[in-house]
Amino acid sequence: MRKSAPGSTDGPPHGAGFGFTLIELLVVLAIVGIMVGVAAVRLMPDPSRRLKDSAGRLAALLEQAREEALITGSSIGWSHKGTGYAFWQKDETGRWTLDTERVFRARELPPGVRIVAAQADGVPLAGNSRIVFAAQGIGLPFRLTLALAGRRMSVACDGRGAVRLGGLRGQ
Repeated sequence: MRKSAPGSTDGPPHGAGFGFTLIELLVVLAIVGIMVGVAAVRLMPDPSRRLKDSAGRLAALLEQAREEALITGSSIGWSHKGTGYAFWQKDETGRWTLDTERVFRARELPPGVRIVAAQADGVPLAGNSRIVFAAQGIGLPFRLTLALAGRRMSVACDGRGAVRLGGLRGQ
């Protein structure tokens, strides 16, 4: 059996080949930092997307309210305050009551989104006014404007019930 001479080693010199150098660690940290930065930018909420989603949701609910009025033979109203909106139905006495059904419950808009203008037949809606979807299916044309962070988007109806989204304007 062969023995090494005293002081000699069969392996690499002490400290060589074990672990990572400082440069290697810094390169890995830089790559991880860049990846986290890219992911954070992609996951940040886009104001344009939030505004489009809010306008699309409102348009779908307005179309559904119109269809519900036609099917049930009972008028449905819609009103707003700057940060939210509600649907109304007429009770047996002919008075408007807040609809509490799951689909037509009162809703708040997402943070920052506001309804900045509402017009029916070209005339601005007053504070307690409602847009009414008549049981006969014919109503006044209307336009609603939603805004967020300098961007605006409209929801419009031609009076016969065709609800459409207007283009995104602003920044």
